Parts: sequence; C-alpha cells; structure tokens
Amino acid sequence: MKESVLITGGNGFIGAHVSNKFVSLGYKVFVLCRRGTSDNVEFNQNVEKGNIQVIKGSIVDFDYNSIHEKFKYIIHVAGKVSPYGKLEDFLATNYDSTKRLLEYANTQPSLECFSY
Repeated sequence: MKESVLITGGNGFIGAHVSNKFVSLGYKVFVLCRRGTSDNVEFNQNVEKGNIQVIKGSIVDFDYNSIHEKFKYIIHVAGKVSPYGKLEDFLATNYDSTKRLLEYANTQPSLECFSY
C-alpha cells in the first residue's frame, strides 16, 4: 500500500512542484487548495490521471477531521505571501491556519514529524 502525503497549497508554484515530486516517488498525493487546477501543466496532468487527489477548501476554515486518510507526511506551503490587505486576514491565513494544522497533525500517530 502506498504511503500518503497531504500538501497544503499543493497547486501553487512551490506546492505543484512538491506534489509532482511526491507522485514521482510513488506516494499517494492529496492536495488541499482553493481551486483544483494549477499553472503547472504536469500537476494538472497528474490530477487528470488520478495521481493527485484534490481536496478543495481553504486552510482558514478547513475541517481536517473530515479527511479519513492516514498521512505519512504533511507538507504545508499554503499561505498569503502578499503584504497587502488586512493584517487580520494575513494572520488568519498564515498564523491561525498553521496552528490549526499543527494541532491536527499532533493527533495523527501515523505522521513522521520533522522540521528544517
């Protein structure tokens, strides 16, 4: 059975490359993103082939407990990169969402956790 990985922001510039790499390594890849397509052609092809499973949603309010897959890894690359807009929106996306994801990850015994 293939090991699974969840990649938040998996259809963005960095996320799409990471998603494609995990596909090439033989993982079952799930991406959490607001839309199901990417500017990355290989990512879109992997979605069409069923190599990448898209979970549509926003990291701001996503219910991680609605996912019944057991992940080996979670790669978190979703977030706001622009300094424009309301500070509250920036913090909700980059701080609060990361905290919620870490709380979810802490409840998953199948995860291997490490940081760089």
